[in-house]
Amino acid sequence: MASTADSATSRVAEPSLAARMSRLPSATPTQRRWLVLLGALMLFDQADLNAFAYAAPAVRAQWDLSVGDIGILTSASFFGMFVGSTAGGWLADRYGRKWTIIGATFWYSAFSLACAFAVGMVDLTIYRVLTGAGLQAMVAVLLAYVAEMFPRHLRGRIQALTLAVGLAGIPLMAWFSRFVIPTGPSAWRWIFVLGAGGVVIGIVSIWKLPESVRWQEANGRGVSAAPIVEKLEREALSLFGALPEPEEEGPIVKARTSELFGRAYIRRTLVAAVMLTFLAVGFYGFNSWLPTLLVDHGLSASQSLTYTSILSLAAVPGALFAWLFIDRWERVACCGSSNRLSRY
Repeated sequence: MASTADSATSRVAEPSLAARMSRLPSATPTQRRWLVLLGALMLFDQADLNAFAYAAPAVRAQWDLSVGDIGILTSASFFGMFVGSTAGGWLADRYGRKWTIIGATFWYSAFSLACAFAVGMVDLTIYRVLTGAGLQAMVAVLLAYVAEMFPRHLRGRIQALTLAVGLAGIPLMAWFSRFVIPTGPSAWRWIFVLGAGGVVIGIVSIWKLPESVRWQEANGRGVSAAPIVEKLEREALSLFGALPEPEEEGPIVKARTSELFGRAYIRRTLVAAVMLTFLAVGFYGFNSWLPTLLVDHGLSASQSLTYTSILSLAAVPGALFAWLFIDRWERVACCGSSNRLSRY
């Protein structure tokens, strides 16, 4: 009986898979390969998100649209993003991170390609709503995936790097547009063909990206996730010779969306919502309108695309700048304010 009790105690004391992943001193070679794929997925996402902004002046000229019509088409993507972020989070919690990321990538790629064959404002608006839904669903879940599949002391820097690679898609799309659109009145369609290129990375991800270890463990699938963690530990041992003891991050519990608006989280929810609102207006809203407004104020399409291409370069170093302090400040703030935060 004593032996049975000791065995039960040992099982209870066994560290979680999430804790074992977080003790890794650095990203392993396997995790770096994941990071390449995640960065590529984000790159095509951001390129496609900004595709219509660079196509808008040419679309307006070919279809004789008003500025108001362009506003409706621009808003279509953002409305789709609102729907996609909500649906993506629900799907990811229910069916897993990996397949939500891949499914969203296939979804937005298909409708981005459909945009290339649009014949008028109505069908293009519908396609942009559906494209936006897939784009934002993918981003929201991908960032959660990064937080769950890398050591906790690296999460901020890994997310900053992933975003920097993704934001590089904006200047790449801008410069592609700069050289392609002036070649013909319908050349803008090639922008959406390029935006659909994310499907290639999605196909590769089917075989190369595993399901989130943390999600599997929280949903009773730890046995399936254990080999992934064991592989990472072997790689880390070969690099560092020894690993620190795991430190638990706290139990993983399921929660309802309504809890975000309860007493414990309402302040954080409101602050985050306000910050993201200003981010969307100041960055994405500005980028979405700038090419059209420059043309409307007398610049040629080529001049407009040249200026916007140059401005778009600033996004990448901005994300990389966060690399310098994001993990240090985040951890210091959380540790130093743990008693105060626990009340919220």
